Amino acid sequence: MRLLVRVVASLAVIVAAVAGSYRLCYLRYRCNLRSASAERTLTNLLSNADQVSARIAARQIDEEMSRCIECWRTDVSLYMARAAALRMLDRLDEAANAYRLALRYDRRAEIYLNLGLTELDDGREEQAADALPTATLLQFSYVDTIPEPMQTRVRKTATPTCEMIQRRRAVQDVMRQLRERVTRDPA
Repeated sequence: MRLLVRVVASLAVIVAAVAGSYRLCYLRYRCNLRSASAERTLTNLLSNADQVSARIAARQIDEEMSRCIECWRTDVSLYMARAAALRMLDRLDEAANAYRLALRYDRRAEIYLNLGLTELDDGREEQAADALPTATLLQFSYVDTIPEPMQTRVRKTATPTCEMIQRRRAVQDVMRQLRERVTRDPA
């Protein structure tokens, strides 16, 4: 009887190890490959004039990234690839939400920029005016990618702060405000 219990316990441990390895290693490995492939495909689609094939590929990327997000919720590249595909499908509200989810795990300037541009494309200027200055404060060169008249508005907001930081003249209050801006969830 003891031998049977040991054998059953050993089999249970082996099954759990295989299932864990599958979920934590194999599925994540495949999602990593799919994410890289999606990024290359999206880059190629931007220069593709064939709207039909671009929309089909974007839809496939959306579906693949959604499945991958289910098993790897903290991988920001999955959210970004999905959001880019959703933007190509003109599902801007869903794309903005995907960028917001990515910001829960990483506060990269490029995510703020893409969120702001998505909000701007969707006609939500106030939300764009919240995200775009944050992107510019984190990476000032991004200001050149923002379309007018929002670019002028962002420059007025971000340039004085960036100049103070570069000259090392920023007081503690300015740095605290910047830290609070980056750590809060965007509107």
